[in-house]
Amino acid sequence: MQYAFWTFLLTAVPESVVCGWDESGLGHGMRILEGYLGILSAGTKFGGAEGSAQATSTASVILSPQSKLVVLQSLSSFLSHAIDHQPFASGESHRGVGQATVPVPTWFVRSSFVNTRLYEEHAKALQPSLHGVNGKHLTWSVDPDFESFDEDFVYDPRLLCGELETIRDLSNLSDLSPEMGDVSRSLGGIPLIMPRFLMAHPVVFSPSTNPTETEVQMLMAAFKITRTLYGAILQSVDLRIEKQRQALGGYANLDELIRMQVEQAFQDLSVIYCELLSLLVLVSHQSGTRNMDRRNRFRAPRHKLLSPLKSRFSLSSQVDLVKSYVIRLLQGDGGSGAQLSRPISVAIYTALLPTIWALLNQRSGDQPEQEPSAVLTATLDHAMRASSVSAVKRLTVEFVGRLLLLEKEVGYIGHFNARDAGAGRKFQEWLLHLPKALWQVGTDNFATTQAILGVLLRLAQRGSHVVEREQISSLSSRLTPFFMIVHPIRGQVLGPFSKIPSSEVHVRYLTLDLCASLVTDQARSGTDDGGLCHAVSEAVKGTREEPYWDRVRAAMRGAWCDSRGPPEIQDDGVRATK
Repeated sequence: MQYAFWTFLLTAVPESVVCGWDESGLGHGMRILEGYLGILSAGTKFGGAEGSAQATSTASVILSPQSKLVVLQSLSSFLSHAIDHQPFASGESHRGVGQATVPVPTWFVRSSFVNTRLYEEHAKALQPSLHGVNGKHLTWSVDPDFESFDEDFVYDPRLLCGELETIRDLSNLSDLSPEMGDVSRSLGGIPLIMPRFLMAHPVVFSPSTNPTETEVQMLMAAFKITRTLYGAILQSVDLRIEKQRQALGGYANLDELIRMQVEQAFQDLSVIYCELLSLLVLVSHQSGTRNMDRRNRFRAPRHKLLSPLKSRFSLSSQVDLVKSYVIRLLQGDGGSGAQLSRPISVAIYTALLPTIWALLNQRSGDQPEQEPSAVLTATLDHAMRASSVSAVKRLTVEFVGRLLLLEKEVGYIGHFNARDAGAGRKFQEWLLHLPKALWQVGTDNFATTQAILGVLLRLAQRGSHVVEREQISSLSSRLTPFFMIVHPIRGQVLGPFSKIPSSEVHVRYLTLDLCASLVTDQARSGTDDGGLCHAVSEAVKGTREEPYWDRVRAAMRGAWCDSRGPPEIQDDGVRATK
């Protein structure tokens, strides 16, 4: 079948297959997309005459369920690749990326910032530590022969002074505007694809019958197609597609999905629905506050967050169902009477993050202001309970860390604030468990190590409300064994820091930066006992990081100078008393 061949090409050369799918460039993508809809008896021209889409039969042979499944899965893969440049991303959006390096999505907090520049600064806050370059490091040296470049080079002044249209023509670039106006053209086929979903819905969710694998997978493919298209549209800055947003509420019953979680497929369906509903919550809130004065936006009561959602589909009740489901999933409830908790995979957790964020930004009217929400409590409990050696641990560290960093972000106007969330002790408990996780990770997963170090460093530098004097002392004492411990028989024994290979230069320097920040804060508050500084000095002795640590200590001495006289740090790292 030719669509199996297209599926193969999508895995090999996806850009060539989808090129021109939205009429934005040269390629056969549009013809391929029309072929998909045609074989599903849904051939229609995008952007054609206005009015309802007219289905045209393209074959006299009725497709078997297995053939329909192949076409739907191939179409799902096609659309996923075509809209892959969107920030919308669940776990499947990062094809070919290992679990240890899957980036944590942050696009769902974009609407909570005054402008895009401030959002991008927040998004990059942890990138230097989490996505450092692992390539070769080369020390720069002056090369006069190379720098005395006096050759002529040819340039085309038209490329510098010509019009933008000329450059686009010369480079043959397609317009990839983030507004995604062209995605709305693809909705012409959605009303004709969704009946495939409705056909399988009663069979799959019927309590009296056992659905076949083909029916379940057909339902899954239709759900993925819906998620891909609505996900791109609901994130679009253009919020005028009201009919499509309203149509989202009529195709799923989450209550049935929750009760029927007996297979992984049902969990995937539930999570996809949660993604779509969270997007609708975020976009509805954004559209409801778009015309508000900025001063009023700061004063907007939290219990009115979901007021734009009041519609004939009663989305507020579905939000409550989603909230219950997310809490159960974070608590490890396997469902269907399962006795053992089920850990959350990287793909599921990544897909849940927009939903968690949407739920954290709404508060019911009967909930006390200083009482933490059940979703926040479940999120923090899961972040502490997740195994340090699991792939999802790094994602939990960065997500919770970003929640804490938001309170200090310039231009953040969202409703959620970690300081006012009523979970101060829970946040501090999460903070103090990170050194133990750092020890447990060791040298098994440097991506997780970088995440922990980067979050601790940013929180300490920005003066988060959870990093107070008591927490700084606790962090310092708990980080000391990472560098050195004193064994009653063996004496001084170096910790996991000494086992970090020299090739991981970024990790080693990041660790020293964190210790320098903590020791400086301790010295300023007069609570430094010299333990951490001494342990670090012993761990870096004889390594190429020793000069760097000496420079940091010298800089710390300068920072400690004040009119009353600072505590002095001796060469052995022990605090001296005057």
